[in-house]
Amino acid sequence: MKTTNKIMKLRARQSLQGNYGILVGSQILMGALFAAVMLVFYVAVVLLILFGVLWGDGKSPAFYIAGVFVLAAAVYLGILVFGSLFGAGYARMFLEIAQARPTGVGDIFYAFKNRGPRFVGLVFILLLIQFAISLPLGILFVVTSAILGHGAVWIAFLGYVPMLWVMLQYSQSMYLMIENPDMGILNCLRGSRRMMQGNKFRLFLLWMSFVGWIPLIYLSMGIGALWAIPYLLCALAHFHLSVRMEQQYGEYLETEESGGNEWTIES
Repeated sequence: MKTTNKIMKLRARQSLQGNYGILVGSQILMGALFAAVMLVFYVAVVLLILFGVLWGDGKSPAFYIAGVFVLAAAVYLGILVFGSLFGAGYARMFLEIAQARPTGVGDIFYAFKNRGPRFVGLVFILLLIQFAISLPLGILFVVTSAILGHGAVWIAFLGYVPMLWVMLQYSQSMYLMIENPDMGILNCLRGSRRMMQGNKFRLFLLWMSFVGWIPLIYLSMGIGALWAIPYLLCALAHFHLSVRMEQQYGEYLETEESGGNEWTIES
């Protein structure tokens, strides 16, 4: 029997009791680090512009515009790398909390110390998959906009369907990589596809059950996100654990029916 979303959200609230301080502190720390990266970028842009105005030596504006683009690319790459690493550490914290294991703010640095390039590579491939899907949809939207005008909005809306499908399909890959340090990137993607067979709509409904938090976050000027995000991520961690256990139990039943006796359920 599959665990209902209502039960998973209840388990999430129970798991978060006594752990909100750690999770909110982790969010604040990650936000501060992100703000520091953006501050460095803006300072570098300002210095580049000042250098061009005061000591330009006759270089064309295109030279400095190119410099800004290079800085922007470097910042984007830095956000991708550090966002992937911090995201993996934060996801691991919720897996630990969901299993009643101790965790701390320092655990957001988990991926920095445990084969970090794997996590960066996984996020990079997921972004490539999304880009490969969104590019033809974007071209289609531009073409249909020129022909249909406002009618192209419906095509743009329908274009989100394959993007959503991809997000659901590979939603468990990061958890699998955290749980299996020796599993490769492609195997994590394949494992996520297997886990999500018959469970995509179930996860979609879990996502939608948190939509009501959005106006509360806006009304609180973003402060509510400090509580809503941990609630959502903890529920998603419980979703992963529930699906994993359900599939392991299904394999156990199949093994029993075939007469095997060497299969065991992992904790």
